[in-house]
Amino acid sequence: MGRIVRRPLPLATDFTRGRSTFAGMASLVNLYAEPVKREGRTQIVLYPMPGRTLFSSTGATCRGQIDVGETNYSVNGTRLYQIASDGTTLDLGEIEGESRVDMDYNGTQLVIVAELKSYVLDTALVLSEITDPDFLQPNSVASLGQISIFTRANTGEFDWATLADATSYDALAFATADTNADSNVCVRSAHGSLKFFGTRTIEPWYYSGNASQAFTRQSLASAEIGNLSRESTLLVDNEFIFVGRDGKSGGAGVYRTKGAGAVKVSPPGLDRYLEEYSDLSLCHAVAFQVLGHSFYSLTLPGRVTMAMDLSTNIWIYQRSGTYPMSAEPEGEWDAVTFSTNGQNRIIGASDGNLYKLDHTVYDDAGETIVREVVCPQVSLGPNSRGTMWRLGLDMEYGVGLATGQGSDPKVMMSVSKDGGKTWSTPREATLGKVGEYNARAIWNNMGDFDNIIVKFRVTDPVKTVFLRAWYELEVHG
Repeated sequence: MGRIVRRPLPLATDFTRGRSTFAGMASLVNLYAEPVKREGRTQIVLYPMPGRTLFSSTGATCRGQIDVGETNYSVNGTRLYQIASDGTTLDLGEIEGESRVDMDYNGTQLVIVAELKSYVLDTALVLSEITDPDFLQPNSVASLGQISIFTRANTGEFDWATLADATSYDALAFATADTNADSNVCVRSAHGSLKFFGTRTIEPWYYSGNASQAFTRQSLASAEIGNLSRESTLLVDNEFIFVGRDGKSGGAGVYRTKGAGAVKVSPPGLDRYLEEYSDLSLCHAVAFQVLGHSFYSLTLPGRVTMAMDLSTNIWIYQRSGTYPMSAEPEGEWDAVTFSTNGQNRIIGASDGNLYKLDHTVYDDAGETIVREVVCPQVSLGPNSRGTMWRLGLDMEYGVGLATGQGSDPKVMMSVSKDGGKTWSTPREATLGKVGEYNARAIWNNMGDFDNIIVKFRVTDPVKTVFLRAWYELEVHG
């Protein structure tokens, strides 16, 4: 036997999964990374994404949510509900249609744009359809200075309502975002100005107060990035993030506005999913914050959900339900909409329920959450082979529950020696029963390899904190 050396095994801190798994497949599933400074034990910790508890139930798919002060409003099925802080619902009336709605609050009224009609909810909680003859059915809504602004579908034109009254319109109160003669995808408001997201450009406008033309285009160059999905366009950490297409090169990606422009924030592995998806107008996103980390979570329906942590720019997989440890972590996280309700962070799901995100909960309303780390590939180089005699994982131990599932929690390990094409039978190690802080997860005899990928997984509903990993190696030549 040759000399055995101990080496660190890096945990995944970036998303490198691409077109070929042989090139690497490091990724995180339902975990996020947090750097640690001035500590000797580790430089980065992996923490669990929040679990969910049932908050309210309506029985119909959530089509849109918005918070107004301390109150939450949700369109589920064909009904508009006011949701109290304890989850009780008040039915406020009918919202026709089946598709997602766009919602905005102009300071006095809640405005709802559905696919066929638009509605206003006033301060007396009276819901009414907008019927002004000068109103043209829009495809999005935003507000600035208590004025509601609406974009017209398939054109660059937009209209605006009377001050603080989204039921009243003037036929001459319209303008055109026409830098590139493209069609409006949506309008959004932030920092005292408007951004018109078109199929080819992003145009900034502001309120001028002019009697004949209330809104004026800012004297800034338009960003030549087209928006591909209204439902992906969210204000996160003071900038908008959206799925777009470069007006010059034509490639799809996730972009973040920066001043008057926009920069791509998606890695090639995510861009691959976007390029292969048949209709990106169907994708949708939610944004939320957990313990100082802001997340933008993007879903391609029927395909995959991936989230970006804006504090680290690391993308992770998010998904509901279980899947084999040898399978790809593709699938959806069932989160259609997001809003706050007082201090509660509320996810609207496809099952008609509203769920509260909670970082102290480690299951998904009673269902299993898979938390998985695929480590960067270990390669010994050309014409070299070695034996991995021991593999160790440093975690927070002693996290077992008092009773039930998770009372004797386990961490699973599997390896691939052929670039992720096949995986070994999972082997388990302990996470420690409650109070067993000196437990250790160690596996022996990983066998010979020239390239190897290690995967760790926890499915028990317990606090899951990954700190570092290591292996003992004997190189043969």
